[in-house]
Amino acid sequence: MNLKNTIRTYKSQLIITYTVLALSLVFVSQTSWIEDNIPYKLVLILLLIIVPIMYTYILLLKNYIDDIEKIKPGNIKNEHTEEIKEIDLKPLQQSLHSLSSEEKEYLNRYISNNTKTQYFDVRDGIACGLVGSHIIYRSSNLGHAGTWNFAHNIQPWAWEYLQKNKHLLK
Repeated sequence: MNLKNTIRTYKSQLIITYTVLALSLVFVSQTSWIEDNIPYKLVLILLLIIVPIMYTYILLLKNYIDDIEKIKPGNIKNEHTEEIKEIDLKPLQQSLHSLSSEEKEYLNRYISNNTKTQYFDVRDGIACGLVGSHIIYRSSNLGHAGTWNFAHNIQPWAWEYLQKNKHLLK
């Protein structure tokens, strides 16, 4: 699923959740039509529990949509804070022109396998150097059982630049 479809899906969920929340509040506000009906009071109590949960879900969904919309090729993700910030790409793109042969080999795994995730040992100096250069980032804090291998994703800007400039990895 591409980014536009993901955002569209979450926005649809958000609209549905708003609608259900609004209908629930309208239902709760119409208390005069059944005063002493026990099932009605039970429904009212359930709605008073469900409405805050739905409201929290709406807030989380809105924050998630905002985060997704911030991810663009000109942004990098900080693996420690999950912060996404916009940066000047020119110096980073220039760094791809002076990669060592080992770094080229590591990055070529992403491009030649058409994947944005590779597994590297967190103690690997080459992988750590690429992380420090903001070319890749460790995308998970959980590794494979019994190993030091962790998932590392290529930064969106690096993926797009290397897709257009595959000669840099030769």
